[in-house]
Amino acid sequence: PSPLGSLRVDRVTSADVARLHHYRRKTPTDANRMLALLGKMFALSETWGLRPPNSNPTKGIKKFEEGQREDRYLSDIELARLGDALRDGGEDPYAVAAIRLLVLTGARRSEILNAKWTDVDLKASILKVARPKEKKAKRIRLAPPALTVLDELAREKGNPYIIAGRREGRPFIGLTKVWERVRAAAGLNDVRIHDLRHPHASVAVAGGASLPVIAAPLGHQQITTTE
Repeated sequence: PSPLGSLRVDRVTSADVARLHHYRRKTPTDANRMLALLGKMFALSETWGLRPPNSNPTKGIKKFEEGQREDRYLSDIELARLGDALRDGGEDPYAVAAIRLLVLTGARRSEILNAKWTDVDLKASILKVARPKEKKAKRIRLAPPALTVLDELAREKGNPYIIAGRREGRPFIGLTKVWERVRAAAGLNDVRIHDLRHPHASVAVAGGASLPVIAAPLGHQQITTTE
């Protein structure tokens, strides 16, 4: 890959960015997101006078085509296999708790990993998630199984995060690698971490919950997204 990290920001060329983008071609969605992020970074560098105007090296680089991927839902049998893999895999207990909470709450990965104990209202069975663009926090209702996960999780002294990391005072890092091992053990190699949100919604649908009720924990602003 192009060693962008070793180059001055004003020395990076379109050829450098194109090589890096091409290197990530096996994961086209990630490659395109990286390209968009670089585009924003170089635009800011022009604003700050670190590059000449209209010199953004990401301009003209064509994005990869991204295949349409259907959402993946887990059956009862697959959820049972996942439970066995989490219980018997010997993984970090905080990583295991994070995966269980994703399944049980429908929350996003970032919402679970960044959640602090002060965000939890155990009496009301609510997890409050701050939303930077909105004044009102998102409220995720915690069902009894989710509360059990929290109740069984040790609180690390000096660490405010529910899913505590190995570094003092920091959240857990490396959930993707843990998930890759867990899903392999459970025979769920085509399931992404993002797909773990779906059981919560599908169970709610089967139970007769309305779309607005289902949309709330998922954080959907539009009902059409939930549909």
